[in-house]
Amino acid sequence: MFVPAGVFLTGGVQLRSNMAFHLAGGAILRGSPRLSDYRAVGAPSESGSQPDRSILTATGVNNLSINGAGTLDGSDAAFWSDPSHRPTAILDLGQCHNVSIRGVTFLDPARYHARMVRCSNMVVDGITMRAPILAPNSDGLQTSDSAAIRSVSPIARLKPATMRLC
Repeated sequence: MFVPAGVFLTGGVQLRSNMAFHLAGGAILRGSPRLSDYRAVGAPSESGSQPDRSILTATGVNNLSINGAGTLDGSDAAFWSDPSHRPTAILDLGQCHNVSIRGVTFLDPARYHARMVRCSNMVVDGITMRAPILAPNSDGLQTSDSAAIRSVSPIARLKPATMRLC
């Protein structure tokens, strides 16, 4: 899938196996400010309050590439007033294998920039994660029950944040 330069508003996008998702320089894929535009995926989230809803989601996917010089924008400020009613992540990967994430910018998540749960053989290279200093929650790269995740180059942040490995 190729996203050309320009600003594009989207709800949730489901990624598939053997897929290359490329964001051209100047491309901004902005998450909708309405939670109803995101498809509910799986069981209720960690807090039990709602099923997971994210801008880009992949579950049980193999051989996925997310790359380019474009931006994934989480529209965070639209969700600040109700922290229990907001998307889970800009990128949410579950039980995925052989995934590379290179060069993209993650901007203003409502909760997590990127989350990887029960994933393996992942490469994260040259990404940027940005959020305002007053954002209520904007965890960086969160992993849980995952193995063989390599960060090839530093991950740039403007806000002090977490890289939580569980």
